[in-house]
Amino acid sequence: MTVYFVGKVYGVKLQEERSKNIGARNAGSMIGKDAFIWTFLGGTLKGALIVLPTKFDSVCITSSTC
Repeated sequence: MTVYFVGKVYGVKLQEERSKNIGARNAGSMIGKDAFIWTFLGGTLKGALIVLPTKFDSVCITSSTC
């Protein structure tokens, strides 16, 4: 999703360029280093927002002191 917004800012439809992948590597090769960094950080944050709540929830499930 981050690559969509990065592409909008730079005026490039990354879904239609080069590898047609909407990942950080395609953004970096088409637009440059800044686009790669923003897309990578956005993807990492998105993954962390999904994983972290489940990590803390599993601690409560296995603990008898919840």
